[in-house]
Amino acid sequence: LRATGETGGEVPEISDAVTAYRTDLRDLIERLVVAETGSTHETDTILVLFEGAVTAACYRGTQAIAAARTAAAVVLKQPRQPQ
Repeated sequence: LRATGETGGEVPEISDAVTAYRTDLRDLIERLVVAETGSTHETDTILVLFEGAVTAACYRGTQAIAAARTAAAVVLKQPRQPQ
């Protein structure tokens, strides 16, 4: 995200690397969510928790990671809510 912001998305090699990273990260989280729940339903929720925790860790430290871990455990144990 920082690399994209600093280059304005104008450097194709950086944009391609960031896109590949984001795709790989989502795929990894999806595999982990499926392994834990048997479903992909909470993949985006966990992805947002991860991204938020990484950002918050810059100013909150490891406390942000611990909070995200707790939140992810709660999300993954909840019954699926209709949308």
